[in-house]
Amino acid sequence: MIAFSKVVTNISTADSQLLVVTSSISEDIIRNALGMKLTENN
Repeated sequence: MIAFSKVVTNISTADSQLLVVTSSISEDIIRNALGMKLTENN
């Protein structure tokens, strides 16, 4: 049971890190390639 909880914790951490990285990359693409300025309202 302890091993399972460690696996789930690692998956959750990896998922959160992946979300941050992809959000950053998406923002860079929108800013640089499309020339759009992002705001909180978009």
